[in-house]
Amino acid sequence: MECSPSPSKCAGSGESKRVLDVLKGFTYLASFDELQQWSEEFADPLQRSNTPLVQRARGDDDDERSKVMLIHDYAGGYNDYESAQGVEVFTEQYSCEYLQNVESFVYFSHHLVSVPPPTWTNTCHRNGVKVLGTFIVEPGASQVDSILEQDDLGSYWVARKLACMAKHYDFDGWLVNIEAAFSIFSWSSGRLERFLRQLRAELGQGSQLVWYDALTSFNFVWYQNTLNYLNVSFALAAGSILTNYAWTPELALTGKSRAIQSGLGLGNIYYGIDVYAQNSQHGSKHKRTTWPKVNGGGTGTGMGVQALQSLGVNAGIFAPGWSYEHFSDHNRAVEKSVWQGEPLPHRLPCECLPNKPHDLAPSDLDHGVSRYANHFPAGSEYFFHTTFERAFSRTTGGALRAHLGAQQILPIPQQSHPSPSLRVELRDCPSRCSILMSQVCEDHPHKHQLQLTKLKLSTAKPLRLSMTYRLPVIDLGVMWLQIGFVDQQGRSGFAQHRLSEVGSVAEMEWNLVEPVFDQHELNVKRAISWVDGIYIFHDCESGNRNSPSGAALLEIYEITILPQSAARPNCEILDIVLEKRGTGRAEHNRLVWELDVIPEEDEARLPYSPITGPCAYFTIQIDGRDVGRAYATEFVLRMEMEWAEMLEVEIGGIGFDGKIVCHATALVSTSGMNEGSWVLLE
Repeated sequence: MECSPSPSKCAGSGESKRVLDVLKGFTYLASFDELQQWSEEFADPLQRSNTPLVQRARGDDDDERSKVMLIHDYAGGYNDYESAQGVEVFTEQYSCEYLQNVESFVYFSHHLVSVPPPTWTNTCHRNGVKVLGTFIVEPGASQVDSILEQDDLGSYWVARKLACMAKHYDFDGWLVNIEAAFSIFSWSSGRLERFLRQLRAELGQGSQLVWYDALTSFNFVWYQNTLNYLNVSFALAAGSILTNYAWTPELALTGKSRAIQSGLGLGNIYYGIDVYAQNSQHGSKHKRTTWPKVNGGGTGTGMGVQALQSLGVNAGIFAPGWSYEHFSDHNRAVEKSVWQGEPLPHRLPCECLPNKPHDLAPSDLDHGVSRYANHFPAGSEYFFHTTFERAFSRTTGGALRAHLGAQQILPIPQQSHPSPSLRVELRDCPSRCSILMSQVCEDHPHKHQLQLTKLKLSTAKPLRLSMTYRLPVIDLGVMWLQIGFVDQQGRSGFAQHRLSEVGSVAEMEWNLVEPVFDQHELNVKRAISWVDGIYIFHDCESGNRNSPSGAALLEIYEITILPQSAARPNCEILDIVLEKRGTGRAEHNRLVWELDVIPEEDEARLPYSPITGPCAYFTIQIDGRDVGRAYATEFVLRMEMEWAEMLEVEIGGIGFDGKIVCHATALVSTSGMNEGSWVLLE
């Protein structure tokens, strides 16, 4: 597997960087010796994800579009903006705002073992996306035979360690990429298959193990670009395979047949698409190829997904952050073109080869990735919550702050329309979803509907919706919140609630009642139905019909849907203390507290974390100042702040539905806090 051209920031770094990276929540291992020495007791709480994976309901079009796996490899990996407690940055970087089109996310870097930063795992899990780490043995690596080492009981210690790491850091599996041959003394394809089967079994139900198409059953690296007799045994042992990127439709068809015949199944084969292949159109010594051969990858990535979707197989998109590495001034616009097929900005410079710019596939709505990628329902079978928060936001002072792990479920991306229509704009301070008109409407009555989210919430348990919103003072017509329902017979309808509070921020509670699909069946047992989406409806039959372009018709701060019977466990924050941790450059001060939880037995309870219980995160205030969020029961303090001798610390536990579930205040002493010389990270 080739890497993106950006140099790894870890290259040549020493142990001091490693210990500082721990404070950012990063975990990576460079050798088999380090892997053998790893144990849970050496893991810092900041390195663990706390957000449980939202179990997506199965959508209606699961078998019609391709599942998409993203393979990260952005800017060398483990970048500051991925830090557990957030950091101020100069520009936005890759966060992926199309997670409802993504099945799984692989965090890829060129360490032997790459554990996904908890920020990525938290955001992906919140959006229902599985997260995988990478176990890669690169060409020329030593100790590759360690993989096949067994104890007296026949157990593979490498498999055991990798499974333990996935469980402890709470991610969902591994991409196994072996690009070096084993010695002839240790090699056995059967032993490697048994290694994979053990790892898959120890990862457990609901996990995912992916074999990369490199090493063949003849013990030499030979990329097949499909599934065939040279790699099918490893794919079967792992449960799924990601092929190399130089496939053709003909090769994909042969792999499809092999997947069916072998019993692997079409859902477990992913054909690679190298986004960086478009950078090799001109002047590259080592030309990279991906489908289609002309304009493949880059802005043509969607054409590759389109080809795979037409064949009934899945896509693995390598280096999806390409637009952020090559178009710093237009990164979001280019990403929007890749995913939605929207027009590219004019005079778009490429930063990789200024004298020999690579070709760009022409913009076309038919070439967007999302057109051919499965669009998964947001939320789970009984729970949905979002505040529309992005991974990057402006503070009240104007600084740009990254908090990758805070990214929420975002609205369905909207296509540009030449005629007046509703559109979505995400805004900061505070985070909110603004509904606007795309352009000035003519002075006549008009009605517009906008779908915010795709859902599949079961109505087997009565549901309640709560929403915080604000309507502008100006009369711009009537705004309705609509909830779409669909039953097993395919009949659909809407329940709607008029939004009437004008001017100030309002909160609404609404017990959802499904519509009557057929008046003749009022006395007949209804078919099972589900909520299939949240919609905004604008009716301008009366009022100011000339809605100005850019004027906010509605601002939504958060939406939650859950069972009316949902119970929240009682919890209490205890024993807030300030501790001095680390040595040398990593010496720092850390707030630490305990969380006492009395669990509920109700099946309809909210999501629950094995680390932070009913709390999705904690807000931290010191002497009335907001200093950040914690996704663990610990928080590193920033050194550059001025601290008094006694600090009033307030910690609030925020539930997975956005509600405050616990709160505590304590006075802590800073005696000895500023002694010594050390570096502290945000």
